[in-house]
Amino acid sequence: MARRFSPRARAAAGTNGFGTQTWVADRLIAALSRAGLTDVDLLAAFRALLGLVMGSAQAELAAPLAGAGRDRERVAVAARMGGLAGAEYPHMAALAQTS
Repeated sequence: MARRFSPRARAAAGTNGFGTQTWVADRLIAALSRAGLTDVDLLAAFRALLGLVMGSAQAELAAPLAGAGRDRERVAVAARMGGLAGAEYPHMAALAQTS
């Protein structure tokens, strides 16, 4: 069954490239604020959840490069990433060689 979004959510998604994400972030902040947190604690909680979500997404994207038999793929991906970093980002390029 297809998920149905409210008119507000659909409108928010169409306003700009970040509409849906902005709407979700705003709803998350509203939910956290109902816990009675101070502004500083609210900001810390929002940043912690954002970090958790971003870290989970990064781990999910890295998963195909983990596990037995993936060394050759991992090295190839790291080499491509290092090549993209090039001279403009020398530290990233050097770290890519570590794989």
